[in-house]
Amino acid sequence: PANIRAKGYPFFKFADVTSLIMLFFDNLATILGTTGALIGFLGFTPKFVYSHMMGGAVVSFAWGNILYGFQASKVAMKTGNMDTVAQPYGINPPASFQKIYGIILPCFWGYMANTFGKGPFVEGGSVSDLTPEELEQAMQFTWSMACASNLIGGLVELSGSFLAPMISRNVPEAAFLVPLSGVGITFLGILPYMQILEAGWSGYPFVGLIPFLILWLGFFGAPPGVAIFGKLPPALLSAI
Repeated sequence: PANIRAKGYPFFKFADVTSLIMLFFDNLATILGTTGALIGFLGFTPKFVYSHMMGGAVVSFAWGNILYGFQASKVAMKTGNMDTVAQPYGINPPASFQKIYGIILPCFWGYMANTFGKGPFVEGGSVSDLTPEELEQAMQFTWSMACASNLIGGLVELSGSFLAPMISRNVPEAAFLVPLSGVGITFLGILPYMQILEAGWSGYPFVGLIPFLILWLGFFGAPPGVAIFGKLPPALLSAI
């Protein structure tokens, strides 16, 4: 513990409330999107998704953010900068949908076709053609394959961590930041904004601009350290 707990480093400040609220809604939107894809498009049952997947997501959220908090403390201890803040941890939307449609979908529908001769991969077939027992068997197989892919991905990341110091010393920082910011701006910024403008079904797409303006003012409408909305976090006001 002495190696990662910086003396004088605060683990929580009032400003963290805004970060927690934004992290909550960001992950909530991702979870709703992924569960909607699994249940509404792929054909998983809600009971299976909630019992086999959501529990693991909760544990990963808790452990990931705790670990990042200790990492920030270690950086603060090494640099002497007690304003060091932890990176937020959560589900990556582009990666999660890539896993759903690139791994889970072919495993799920492919197992139905190869084992039972049913499902969307069979001409004229659908998930509803399966019996409850067959559907349960296909979901169990697919869930096992998804867990295996998580384990393999984790081992790749673990092995990459030994190479990271050498890479970071020899590769320009822009090489890391440009693709990261490109993905972030595209999938987390421009795409939702375009969806707001295209929301013709709502009849009033400008509703989404109100919380957008509140967040913009909260973060850029006043000098650093000045709370434009008083003690009310901009993210909470935007959600309200």
